[in-house]
Amino acid sequence: MSSSNNAPQPQQQAMETELLENVLIANGISDEVVKQKPQSVTQLEMVHHNCTQLPNNLFQLFPSLRELCIVAQQHITTISGITGATSLEVLWLCECNIDHIAGLESAIHLKKLFLYSNHIKTIENLCGLQELQVLWLSNNS
Repeated sequence: MSSSNNAPQPQQQAMETELLENVLIANGISDEVVKQKPQSVTQLEMVHHNCTQLPNNLFQLFPSLRELCIVAQQHITTISGITGATSLEVLWLCECNIDHIAGLESAIHLKKLFLYSNHIKTIENLCGLQELQVLWLSNNS
């Protein structure tokens, strides 16, 4: 019997599709925009939804994404899904259950990082963020 971490490929794909659909609906983005003008999407947000993680292909689908705002997602415990985020300048991952900073290596143009109200105890893994100007870590326990 496999655990949820070792989900079969079709189950993982179904979960990714559902995650992406939730992000698109929450931001009023149509299938037409995804297919014909994905570069027009520069900002996405998920606030008070039941999001468990970010879709792994988010930055492949939207290569011009500059701002991502994820707030009050209690099921998000790690920073993941940021692979390929080379255009990302502002990232909000607040009021989640994140306990450490990691996974931001590809966000080379990140200027503002908001991680308030999580469970981060150590400031780490930020050395590669050469353009970082704002780091907000208040209310971490």
